[in-house]
Amino acid sequence: MSTFISIEQVKRSLQRLSKVHTFFGTSFLAFKSIDLPVGRTSQAIFSQIADSILLKHYQPAQRYEGFYNPFKTSKGEQHWVKPRYASTTLQRITTDTFGKAFIHPRNSSEWGWQEDYIERLREKLDKEQPVPAFDLAVWLFREKEWPIGSTANDVRDHLFNEYNIRQPEIAALFDLELPAETDGWLRGDPITEQELLMLIGDPPNSTPAEGATLQSLEIDQVGLAKHFEYEAEERLNLITGDNSLGKTFLLECIWWALTGTWPEGQPMLPRAEAERDDPHIQCTIVASGRAPIHLDYEYAWEKGTWNPSSKRKALPGVVIYARFDGSFAVWDPVRQQKEETTGGGPPGEEGRPGMLFFHGNEVWDGLRRNDPYQRQMGWLCNGLIHDWLAWERGGPIHQRAFGAFMACIEALSPSEDQPLRPGKPRQLPFDSREFPTLLMPYGEVPVIHASAGIKRMLALSYIMVWSWSEYERNSELARRKPEPQMVLIVDEIEAHLHPRWQRVIVPALMSAVSKLASGVSPQIHLATHSPLVMASAEPLFDEQQDSLYHLKLDEEDPSHVVLERMEFNKHGSVDRWLTSDVFGLSSTRSREAERAISHANSLQRGEPAPTAETVREAHEELRRVLASDDVYWPRWRFFAVQHGVNE
Repeated sequence: MSTFISIEQVKRSLQRLSKVHTFFGTSFLAFKSIDLPVGRTSQAIFSQIADSILLKHYQPAQRYEGFYNPFKTSKGEQHWVKPRYASTTLQRITTDTFGKAFIHPRNSSEWGWQEDYIERLREKLDKEQPVPAFDLAVWLFREKEWPIGSTANDVRDHLFNEYNIRQPEIAALFDLELPAETDGWLRGDPITEQELLMLIGDPPNSTPAEGATLQSLEIDQVGLAKHFEYEAEERLNLITGDNSLGKTFLLECIWWALTGTWPEGQPMLPRAEAERDDPHIQCTIVASGRAPIHLDYEYAWEKGTWNPSSKRKALPGVVIYARFDGSFAVWDPVRQQKEETTGGGPPGEEGRPGMLFFHGNEVWDGLRRNDPYQRQMGWLCNGLIHDWLAWERGGPIHQRAFGAFMACIEALSPSEDQPLRPGKPRQLPFDSREFPTLLMPYGEVPVIHASAGIKRMLALSYIMVWSWSEYERNSELARRKPEPQMVLIVDEIEAHLHPRWQRVIVPALMSAVSKLASGVSPQIHLATHSPLVMASAEPLFDEQQDSLYHLKLDEEDPSHVVLERMEFNKHGSVDRWLTSDVFGLSSTRSREAERAISHANSLQRGEPAPTAETVREAHEELRRVLASDDVYWPRWRFFAVQHGVNE
């Protein structure tokens, strides 16, 4: 068995190497590798011997032809360097900065060490601090297999043996001390490229990582938000709050943070009192196995747009936004990169590459291309009515899509006793199309005549399956592996649903997403003001991977909306959810009943002192607004009888 240097040790070593001059980890090793003579010269093409070191030790990203320089850099310089680094910058540094250590006739390939080269090199050490030998060895041999029982001393000495570094050089140029924090410096498997890039960052011009999800969102002086902070969890994020307090606003900003587009092209605007530099939308998105990417958007007052502080280095996977009005927005990262590469529309808010927006009827009838930039017409999506039957009759080519669609529909059915199942297609008067139907207890119903609740679940199922199928197809055409991460944003999931349906909708939705394909990992952001929806989440809510946020008016400043994270407590019954801090009702009865009981309680407290007349008036009002078996009656009747009021 073997062991490997751990990523934690590489991180510690990189911190110390950041103070070391590039020469000692590159040019010096290149000359040592060819046993450069002392006091005389020999033929050596610098770019070739330097490239041999760079290619061996400093090319951690397979997709980038350049190199990573872990050493000290000048202010403003990047650690990633270009492929011609050896023949340009590195050769200039070697001949200019370290020229006194060499015998090197100008414009020749003759190289040799001066007799006093060790002293000359020592003079160039940063503040006379020797090169940390162990840390340099950690970087150089981070992929090497080490025998079980290897010590830090073995790693350090391997550097000297590998590059023929002699004792006088070791004594003058290298720090031989071993770090104290060697715990966990070895592990059983090699460091992956993903792990290393998470530590050092992606190379320039690299394709953005895909499959990112939202980690955090911070909104300042935008819309109704003076300051919102939203820390998203990896699985389920529930958002509650009264009407007009910003649930939809927050979902729109979540979509923007992930995709860089606004669903209908209309950006959120700064608050009226905001100063020029006040409005900000900041977010952190993270792709699996990659370092988190922080983005800061500032509002461009002259253009009315939001400008990013830097180019996106990570893209989400498929993102689906089911809006409150029945429209949908869909984001496909493969489509986005194709459109930006081929010029299928300008990047940014106007062109909105990567996004398709469906009005409610377009989900059913299809979405046509209307591209003013290329003047191409065609169908971007055939629509549910067409695709349902095409998938059903398409044989093996559409078998998986149809199976996923039926599985989603079944998962999102009102109950196990009433599953949504397809009937026989039929034509309708004065329409040449065939329409799918649903089997209902009272007969077959064309899907366009189904109830509003059923139509919304059908539309959601279709958009999820269609979007994922298109993403897989686009990925295959682009010869790319589809990422399993997707983000689902749903506003008012309870819209049009019977209470019985609302009571199961959250687990049903999570089950439906799992039917899309094996291994699909969703992050869900769901806004609701239904206690039944909250109750449906109780069996599966996990504080480690789920969150609950609540929007409310600030008690001290009612003109200020606050977004707060709440602990998710199981309340069981809907009544208890309604009177919880999430919904804030003082009673689950009607408002009139609540007032009548409040007045009756005041009389029982003697505020004001009860009389036979006031007690009778209160009794009559209670009879008008309360059910005959209301739990309040026993308490009241005893008091009423004491004051001469009998039924």
